[in-house]
Amino acid sequence: MKRFYSFLIVLALTLTAAWAQTNPNRILVHEASGNVQGFLVERVDSMSFAKVEGRVAADAEVLEFAAGSLSDTLWISITRTPDCEAFKLACIPANYMGHFPTDALLADYINQVGENYYYDDFDKAQLTGIDLADDADYVFATVGYDRYGIACGVAKSEFHTPRPAVLGTPQVECTVDAVDQTTITFSFKPNADTGGYAFCIYPKGQAESNFNSWGPMFGFATIGDMVRLWGLTQTGNYTYTYTDMNPGSDYELYIQPWDANGNNADYSVVSVSTQKMGGEGLAEMTIKVGEFGGSAEYGYYQEVTYTPNDQVSLHRDMVLEKKALDSGQWTEDSVANYLKGDNPYDPEWNQYGVDVARWGVDPATSYVAYSIAQNINGEWGPLASVEFTTPEAAPAAAPAVKGVAPKFPKRIMVGSGSINNAMPKFTTLPLKKGIQLTK
Repeated sequence: MKRFYSFLIVLALTLTAAWAQTNPNRILVHEASGNVQGFLVERVDSMSFAKVEGRVAADAEVLEFAAGSLSDTLWISITRTPDCEAFKLACIPANYMGHFPTDALLADYINQVGENYYYDDFDKAQLTGIDLADDADYVFATVGYDRYGIACGVAKSEFHTPRPAVLGTPQVECTVDAVDQTTITFSFKPNADTGGYAFCIYPKGQAESNFNSWGPMFGFATIGDMVRLWGLTQTGNYTYTYTDMNPGSDYELYIQPWDANGNNADYSVVSVSTQKMGGEGLAEMTIKVGEFGGSAEYGYYQEVTYTPNDQVSLHRDMVLEKKALDSGQWTEDSVANYLKGDNPYDPEWNQYGVDVARWGVDPATSYVAYSIAQNINGEWGPLASVEFTTPEAAPAAAPAVKGVAPKFPKRIMVGSGSINNAMPKFTTLPLKKGIQLTK
């Protein structure tokens, strides 16, 4: 009721605002899910308001699960509220639920992917036509429709599919042999029940976020599946050294063993930290503006070298258009605060040692290069800056080498606009067809 009432209010307000414009001929209704519903003004005959009492939803509970060769089966109890005329359903991997932070988004998703409307209650219905992964978390969800056909409330029931029987107790003993600022050496020793194993290292806490972000796209049902695809695979004793690690950083090594039949056992996690660099004194940076190059066809770049002193543990660098400072949109304080903030989605945000960066720039434009550093105790030093103006045009380009792609700028400069550090959105989820709910 509330959603339908709000919908009509928005429609009325939009129509009123539209008539205040010149020659309006469209009504646009912006839904909370992000969808936009459009109407031709000439085809709108009238508007009316309605009131639906109570919650409109189909409450569900997953009772049982059984795997099958042709189709898996769920046994489900579903009860509609008094004002729920019908419902649609969906079975969603739990790691995809982060894409639906609101009921409006989840309702819209189920409305789009649900294949059938159901008009009855079910005490113990069978849901077939699904193919679920082993040892994985899922959410069975419904959206209820009122007598006007409006998608209203959602209901969810979480469940976990069983793991196939594992032969023996596959395990891998792992030791940390050596650690310095940029390298970590591990040794692996599987037991006799282990048919094989895979291992993959992540910055602390990143395995879970990677799984939640990439799992639906790659079909990962568990973190173990992700480790098996992206990690290194071995069968016997093995020693491996990771290089180019970040100094003073925490890492987690995930190890996924499996039995002789290829069924995953429990994975294990080994935590390790690289040695810090720098000292306890003042962390200072030196900035030197270098080569300007590129072309109108492929873009121009400005090389900037950021050099830390011996007290620096890590530093963060950027280039900003000077007009953003002249206009007051940015200040040196806001630049410093921005650089001091974490940005987990930029792999080059933290720099260690000398950073030679190529920034994408425009010719004949003024910029300011900035850098700020921490010492080994996490204390920030002063903000370093150098102002420069790019030339009118790039120097003559070297002759093109056949089969060699042009080098694009290493980094993107921060312009005068706002900065978006949001995680990329993924909207594709493999859907199963032929889903049937029967009594």
